Amino acid sequence: MIIDEQTEALRRMLMVSSFGGSYVSNEIPYGKKVEISEQINNILGITVDESFFYVGELKRQEVGYHSLLGGPPIIQEQGTKQEKTKGQLFNKLFKKLDEYEEMIVYSKYLNKFQVIPLALKNEGLSYDEDIRVKIFIPKNVFILTKNNIRIPDFSLIRDFTGYGSYFNTYLRHHQDSKVRENINYLYKPYKSVVAKNNEKEIKEANENFKWYVGSFFNFDYFEDDAESNVLVYHFDKLNANEAISFPSFILVQASSYFLIRYEITSKKLGRINKGELLYKIESREERTK
Repeated sequence: MIIDEQTEALRRMLMVSSFGGSYVSNEIPYGKKVEISEQINNILGITVDESFFYVGELKRQEVGYHSLLGGPPIIQEQGTKQEKTKGQLFNKLFKKLDEYEEMIVYSKYLNKFQVIPLALKNEGLSYDEDIRVKIFIPKNVFILTKNNIRIPDFSLIRDFTGYGSYFNTYLRHHQDSKVRENINYLYKPYKSVVAKNNEKEIKEANENFKWYVGSFFNFDYFEDDAESNVLVYHFDKLNANEAISFPSFILVQASSYFLIRYEITSKKLGRINKGELLYKIESREERTK
């Protein structure tokens, strides 16, 4: 009896009863239906009519239970199993549509950049070490760096962070028979990104993303040259006749071709190795061929 009373007291402490308890129709408001119909049509090319949104007699409690320990209210639903399932599928669909829309926005942002893939080759007869490569890019060319990259929407953070991310998959050179892969060993996630959408989790996810791109765009960036912005890369060791990729592609925005200057120094080089590369901008038609 005492245990039952204590259990009931604890339940009252942790939970606050709903204010009222009435159930309202779970039908989607007309304005929201129009918005979602346009989303579906724009993203999937499918036209849906109003019957698509029919949820039968599905109802939800207007105000659920609130935990004093925090968290969202507990929503009670009333309806058949089929109606509840359809309601749950709607919620998943609407979330995925929003995520897909954000992915389109972020993809368009990234597609504004041109990609510069670079590799370093040791053409000497013996290995070299402590190699430093300076890349000089004209100041009228915008360079994407860890400090100016746009952070994606929270729903996409996991897709663009870490070794399984789109960045790691598409924006760096992977090993082939000619070029050794420059593997990023610097990134060690300090927070796992979870599917919550509150201020604390968003802040942690953003910090994790910044930490990742800092290791991905692994170069020092300087603006102290009169004509160019300078990217400085470091390579520990490179065997004779071996080539290694740069940590990632360089992403730039430019309207016409430009010259890239480079300077290479190392422990065994007796002088600075200098050179130039011409970067040509492909037209949209050339890219799609």
